[in-house]
Amino acid sequence: MLVDFISAATTSAATIPPDTSSSNWLTFLAIIIGPISILATVLLTQFFKDKERESLFSGIIFERKLGIYEDLYHKMETIYSEGISLAENKDLTKKERKEKWSESAISLAEFLDNNGMYINRDIQIHCTITVIGIEDIADLPEKKKKDALKKFNDDRYEAERLIKEDIGVKRIEKFLSNINKPELTSRHIEYFNKLRKEKKRDS
Repeated sequence: MLVDFISAATTSAATIPPDTSSSNWLTFLAIIIGPISILATVLLTQFFKDKERESLFSGIIFERKLGIYEDLYHKMETIYSEGISLAENKDLTKKERKEKWSESAISLAEFLDNNGMYINRDIQIHCTITVIGIEDIADLPEKKKKDALKKFNDDRYEAERLIKEDIGVKRIEKFLSNINKPELTSRHIEYFNKLRKEKKRDS
């Protein structure tokens, strides 16, 4: 009886059509996996190329911007020295001072215009306003002259601070200071800081 049952089951199983659904699904997967993997490879390659290109251009732009800001920093130092010299010069007439200072101011304005692609707009405005009217300081009464020279000095320092801020020097200085915690002091530094505090208190 058991033999008959096994025989009947075998015969019945032989007559059942094979299940091809899983085979078809595997075939479908094999067909689509190839193109998908190729597409994924292309997209990843393009992504990394874009990142590499972006990094390259960012480095080039930063180097260019850094060089221009270094030039602007030194130009503001130079124009400050010229302004102080002009304000203390009693030998020049008002017209001569105006002509002399116009050359310095126009030189700065041309530099800012020619490098406007890299120099922050607000910094351009600040630097331009800093040099306006310096040629008239020499004709001011002593008290107003002192105040005008102090403002000129403060504006110069502010321009340098803005430059350092825009190119990230201030953040780097702060970061390194937090790591190193340097004790930058000496007799000369202490004396200079004392004079600076007295000057601020008197003004």
